[in-house]
Amino acid sequence: MSRDELQRFFDHADDRVERAIRLRRKGALTAYRDATVFKVIYGWGLRVREASKLDLEDCYRNPKAPEFGRFGQLHVRWGKASRGSPPRRRMVLSVMPWAVEALEDYVVNVRPLLGVGDSRALFVTERGTRLQTREMESRFGEYRDELGMEEALVPALHEAQLCDPSDRGRHRSKVRAGAGRA
Repeated sequence: MSRDELQRFFDHADDRVERAIRLRRKGALTAYRDATVFKVIYGWGLRVREASKLDLEDCYRNPKAPEFGRFGQLHVRWGKASRGSPPRRRMVLSVMPWAVEALEDYVVNVRPLLGVGDSRALFVTERGTRLQTREMESRFGEYRDELGMEEALVPALHEAQLCDPSDRGRHRSKVRAGAGRA
């Protein structure tokens, strides 16, 4: 995805939240959750499955970036596995303040209103169960289609973040290392 496509995509996700609130329609909380999911995938360079498997306990402080508070790094426990191996674990550093802000706002203000019960999952459905990969991919496709973007665009927000560090002034190898993929 190009930077313009990413911006249009994130703006569309935010507009859906605002529209649901303005019209007082059901779904504002889930629209907010979905917008946050996509920002987390992009902001930390995660795969969709990795984002769906995150728990609250996977958010950690980073002593080298105290400004991010408890969202200084994410512990990815369900990373892409090599053939015949278990999922890889890695710590992914927070580098985008706007993504940290979105995640913190979701955890503090929105997630508790979704009826989470005893669930430790970071992203939950309205019934308090873990949001599944297929649900995230389906929502991505829905937004993509509403924007008239190419159908070939799969939920590859993590690749967009890893391949386009130019707007942040960092070399690609530094971005990949921060995402735990050096």
